[in-house]
Amino acid sequence: MSLSMGRAMVPEPSIYLLDEPSAGLSPALVEDVFDIVRTVADDGAQVILIEQNIRSALRIADYVHILTQGRTQFEGGPSDLAEEDELLAASFGEPRPVVDA
Repeated sequence: MSLSMGRAMVPEPSIYLLDEPSAGLSPALVEDVFDIVRTVADDGAQVILIEQNIRSALRIADYVHILTQGRTQFEGGPSDLAEEDELLAASFGEPRPVVDA
């Protein structure tokens, strides 16, 4: 995994398109991948990250698009998304919060 990421970074592209870089990795490696992605972005490269591991992606994202069945469900900053419990529940496939009636 780190060899393939290293090989992709050698020519120092200005934009990276990463499709599910955490798929099939152990939790420790997932953290390493997201650290690398954040470092690359902090160094000035543009990163487009397609990822189902939304919680990890939100930690490093500057801007977020969430698609469900090809439709935009959310577009904005990660801090804006933190306030949208219903959207988070739908995106994560988690049960919606119980509201007392």
